[in-house]
Amino acid sequence: MLHFELGTIPVAGSENIDIPPGTLASILRQAGLSRWRSTMNYMVVIEKGKASYGAHVPDLPGCIAVGQSREEVLGLIREAIELHIEGQRQASEPVPMPSSVSEYVDVDAALR
Repeated sequence: MLHFELGTIPVAGSENIDIPPGTLASILRQAGLSRWRSTMNYMVVIEKGKASYGAHVPDLPGCIAVGQSREEVLGLIREAIELHIEGQRQASEPVPMPSSVSEYVDVDAALR
């Protein structure tokens, strides 16, 4: 997967170099790639309720979904993430990079 940091571009055989803002977008437009897309992997927390499933994205506060099944809520949260990011871009707000991680922790529990 390609990874670009703002203000740098990889150059074969050398370190990443600084470039003026907007240069990459200009290059991509000239190459016919008006909408350059990258994949961002956000952690999603899924909770099973009595009658439905809920999902939220810790890195995107307010980004939530509810569905009748696990599969439905995953599809809905994917849509919600895309809409959330689109709204932030339209409002010229920064899009938070994915940073949350999850772990399972084993604990001793007495069974009753």
